[in-house]
Amino acid sequence: MRYFILLSVFFFATACAVAPAAEVAPTATPNPYPAAATIFRVNPSQSNVNYIITETFLENVSEIIRSNPRYGEVTTVGATRAISGNLAVDLSGATPMLLGGDVAVDLTMLRTSKAERDEILKVNWLESVRYPIATFAIQAAENIEQDGTRITFDLVGDLTIHGVTQPVSFDAFATLTSTELIGEATATLQMSSFGVTPPRVPKIVEVEDTFELKIVLHADAVN
Repeated sequence: MRYFILLSVFFFATACAVAPAAEVAPTATPNPYPAAATIFRVNPSQSNVNYIITETFLENVSEIIRSNPRYGEVTTVGATRAISGNLAVDLSGATPMLLGGDVAVDLTMLRTSKAERDEILKVNWLESVRYPIATFAIQAAENIEQDGTRITFDLVGDLTIHGVTQPVSFDAFATLTSTELIGEATATLQMSSFGVTPPRVPKIVEVEDTFELKIVLHADAVN
């Protein structure tokens, strides 16, 4: 029991490292789109997905971890490069038009600086062993503003995590040329909306339900 609690507390430590690029099979080109649409394929070696959460360490943590106990709120970040996907863009007009797309993330590849934390995340709260893939089915870009090659917009679609699908709108920006698309999309979400119970170890640490999800994409034109 004590060993399990130790592993649980390790899971909530900060300072996560981005995992090496994973071998992710390219996603099939979305269809149907107009023949003139340019398909941009996500490059996982230059892309990543991050989650940012706030944890509150309680004074009892010193009973388990004797060295350098931390109290109060702490921001924790986790990341992975196990991402694939495609985006279809119509570049024929004065303003590029996003026609749709798909992004998939292998949640079993989320990495932190402690292997013990990674295993607890997979088996317990996130249950990525059971629900390994998160997907974002992109529907449209709304409220578009363009300044040269930089475009800001709301990226809307259906996000599936832990087997639960919810409509989500990301605050996004991108720079776009005929050969590459580089951008970021950020949304504030709640774990409970996706059937995930916020991690909590009584009298040790509590994690907020709200978290931030950030997708950093670098995609190259394939046609």
